Amino acid sequence: MDRKSGKLTLTTNYDLSFEKTAGLSPKKCVNKGFIKENLYNVFRYHQTNNHKIWHIHGSETTPKTITLGYEHYSGYLQQMRNYVATGTKGIYRKADFLPLAKRIKEGNIGYESWIDLFFTNDIYIFGLNLDFVEMHLWWLLTYRSRAQVEERITIDNRIVYFYPSKYKKSTQNKLEMFRVNGVETVGVKQQGDHKMNYYKRIIDMIEKGHIIE
Repeated sequence: MDRKSGKLTLTTNYDLSFEKTAGLSPKKCVNKGFIKENLYNVFRYHQTNNHKIWHIHGSETTPKTITLGYEHYSGYLQQMRNYVATGTKGIYRKADFLPLAKRIKEGNIGYESWIDLFFTNDIYIFGLNLDFVEMHLWWLLTYRSRAQVEERITIDNRIVYFYPSKYKKSTQNKLEMFRVNGVETVGVKQQGDHKMNYYKRIIDMIEKGHIIE
């Protein structure tokens, strides 16, 4: 739950499936972010009546925001690092953001970016392979873990990664990297190609709080 505006979804999909399901027409899918980005997606989101939808890899409504290629990933990562680690003084016209650790200590998080949620709210990841090429997301996870170990940020939220249990052996290296960086991993049985039942099972586990391997 977003502390400011009810339900929220983070998605790496470019399409507007979530918006359409929530009854928001494509014409009304406009960037409601505090900073009006045209290239990256640190602040970009769409708003339904009570639901924020963060397209963290860009949206089809603004093709330039779609994250493709190492140049775009590298630039995106730098934007994220500024926002989290060093602060954004002089970068944006509308506002400057202090480093996230300082904002958390001062109780002034703001929740203007989906990134804040990775340090404050429980995050459940499923339907996302999260290969190592997703360097900006892996950087975020490793930064969070290191900040916690070094006691620079007090972190008590959970990040849980769900995956089809049949791939446990073949993805062991990635699963171990998750665990090292403080991410819980939960294998869920998937029967054949019935992905919908697999997703429903995960959502049921989350709603009931029965998240166990």
